[in-house]
Parts: sequence; C-alpha cells; structure tokens
Amino acid sequence: MKFSHYLQEAVKPLLTDKSKIHNFLYVNFIRSNSITIHDNGVVDVADNINLSNCDLTELPIQFGNVTGRFDISSNKKLKSLRGCPRIVNGAFNANNTSITSLDYTPEECSSFSISDNKNLTSLKGIEKLNRCASFYITNTNIDGLEFLQSKEASLLSICYNPRVTSLHNIHIKCPNLENLYISPKFIKREVLGLLMLKQLKQLKVLDDEMNAAIPNKSVWAKIVLKYIGKKFDRQNVVECQRELIDADLSEYAKL
Repeated sequence: MKFSHYLQEAVKPLLTDKSKIHNFLYVNFIRSNSITIHDNGVVDVADNINLSNCDLTELPIQFGNVTGRFDISSNKKLKSLRGCPRIVNGAFNANNTSITSLDYTPEECSSFSISDNKNLTSLKGIEKLNRCASFYITNTNIDGLEFLQSKEASLLSICYNPRVTSLHNIHIKCPNLENLYISPKFIKREVLGLLMLKQLKQLKVLDDEMNAAIPNKSVWAKIVLKYIGKKFDRQNVVECQRELIDADLSEYAKL
C-alpha cells in the first residue's frame, strides 16, 4: 500500500449518513427496534451487538451506548477498536483480531476480553476503562501490566502472556481482586503483592495446555499458594517472603 493511500485510510471518517448507517446495521443483521441513530451519527443500541466473525476490517460507524454485550471477536483483519461503544452494560469482547492498540477502549463494561490478540503489545489505553469487574487478557504479546488500574476488578486472567514477567504492585493496581489466573512459568519477579490482596480467594495457575490447572507448577507458586485464601495477616506476608528468600527466589520476594 502506498503511503498516500495509507493516510487516506487512516483518516477515513466514520459514517454519519443515517441511510448508510442503517444499511451497515441491516447487512450485519442488527435489526433491533431499539436502535437510536443520533444526528451526529452515533448509534445507541438497547440490545446485544454481535459482529463476531464478520470479516470486518474496520467499524465504519460510531457506537455510543450498548445496553447488552458487544462482540467483535474473530475479525482477523480488524486492526483498531475505533467505532466501539463508549459504554457497554454487558460484556465487551474483542478476541482473536489484529488490533495493535487499546485506543478507543470503552469507558465502561461489565467484562473486558481481549484475548488471542498477538499483535497487541501494550495495555496503554486500558486506563480509560473506568468501570469493569472482569478482565480477560490472555495469549497476547503485551509487555507488562503498567497501564492496568482498576479498583472494581474482581477477576483478572493474564495467562499465556510471555512478556508479562512481573506482578509488581498488583495489590495497588487491582486491590479488590478475588480471582486471578496466571501462567507461573513466565513470572520471573515481584509476586509478594499477591498476599496483599485482601479479597483474593483463588489463584489459579495454568500450564501451556489451555485450561490445564496445575497448582504446583513452579517453586514460587507452590510457596505462595500456601498462603492464598487465608485471612489477611502481615505476618503471613513476612513468612512467605522468608520462604521465597530461603528458596533462593529473592527476586520474587518483592512487592
């Protein structure tokens, strides 16, 4: 593609003509009686939106509020979240696409799933998501959890991310986590914050094979798991830290 063509495509405006918007919705089987198209072209839908596996290369319209779930998964040519809703009352699913960033991430949704996106290298943009209870960020190429910050999150799945090597300050990033899913073989340092998660009920460690639970995968996980689920006690944190250091795992024995 020539650079001039790339620029034209990059700044291609979203549809504002109501007849063209109606046509896109109709072609993609979105025929709910609960569709509102505002004068500026923003589309609100009081229903679920399923645009998964539609061979989309882009979202040509701007969604506003969606009261149900919003699914654009398995569009393997889709490179951007541009056009996605601002608010999704249900689940937001954008799995198995070619997105390269989290620009245009919703501000609210009940759960946020961006798994199997191998072109995604950073969570930058996820900080715009103000309200969300569950995050599914598995099997991507993100380089860490730097931009993740959610007081509402109760579930976080970050399995099969080989570049996520630290759980540094996980207790500050997501202080109310109850369930956490990780791949321990990729974690190389800073796991003690797990014991500072006062609500954490379950730490599930997974191996290479999808959904294969193996609680004794590694030495550090075996040590930490002994303390998970107990009533929060700073003495437990100190004891776990001591065990990690005694096992020559001092890099893990940090927040």
